[in-house]
Amino acid sequence: MAEREETETGEGTEEQLMMAEREETETGEGTEEQLMMAEREETETGEGTEEQLMMAEREETETGEGTEEQLMMAEREETETGEGTEEQLMMAEREETVTGEGTEEQLMMAEREETETGEGTEEQLMMAEREETETGEGTEEQLMMAEREETVTGEGTEEQLMMAEREETETGEGTEEQLMMAEREETVTGEGTEEQLMMAEREETETGEGTEEQLMMAEREETETGEGTEEQLMMAEREETVTGEGTEEQLMMAEREETETGEGEGTEEQLMMAEREETETGEGTEEQLMMAEREETETGEGTEEQLMMAEREETETGEGTEEQLMMAEREETETGEGTEEQLMAEREETETKVKGQRNS
Repeated sequence: MAEREETETGEGTEEQLMMAEREETETGEGTEEQLMMAEREETETGEGTEEQLMMAEREETETGEGTEEQLMMAEREETETGEGTEEQLMMAEREETVTGEGTEEQLMMAEREETETGEGTEEQLMMAEREETETGEGTEEQLMMAEREETVTGEGTEEQLMMAEREETETGEGTEEQLMMAEREETVTGEGTEEQLMMAEREETETGEGTEEQLMMAEREETETGEGTEEQLMMAEREETVTGEGTEEQLMMAEREETETGEGEGTEEQLMMAEREETETGEGTEEQLMMAEREETETGEGTEEQLMMAEREETETGEGTEEQLMMAEREETETGEGTEEQLMAEREETETKVKGQRNS
């Protein structure tokens, strides 16, 4: 993709995305994906926000010997002047290697620091080492996190994350991951925000027969009184199964609804997704995404986005990968600001052109 540029005048927002090349090749030997993005820059004048993302190279190679992914990101810096927010993320190296012996992933992150002056927010995340090793005996993942603390003084926000144990073990019998989180609670006094996340169990098991992951989340509810925001996420079941025949993932989400009233902003987002199913057989991979309606409306501001996607299907056979995206209409309108985007397209036509260029 040569360039994706979004400009909003009268507001001073400009986003430029220059991606040099995204290339995915699958031969009889292996898969190789290279993503070279020169610069992603977002600037908002009159507000003082600037985000720069310089990523040198993301390369993933899978041969008959093993998989290796290297992600070298020089700097991700976000600055907001007049508000005092600064986030710096310096990641030296993220390397994942799969050989005939085992898998090893090492993530060395020097410092992730977020500071907001005049409001009293400070988040510090010091992670010494995240190491995952898979040998002929088993997999063990250890996560040593020194401290994650977020405090907003003068506003009454405090977030505490107490994680008792995150342990993943893979033996000659199977893989089991258990995540027991006692409580994640966020409270803003004087503002009326409360978020509670009660997760009963996240368990992933891989036997000689297959992999099964079940995620049972009782309730994730976010309520902000005096402001009129309420978000409810009721997810019935997320189940992933890998058998000797193939992989199948089904995601049945009943309703994700976000409503903000009492602000003269009139934002309402409804996401009704019937089924997201991914199947991988001995022949190939097929993903189907049937989303009934994703509608976002903001009155008093004039923004309306409607996304009606009938089917997103991706098939990967012994010959190659084929993705079909049939989108009926994607319409974005922002009145009073002068932005209007209408996209009525079939991405399959573009994919055909790209494949023709690659073959040539």
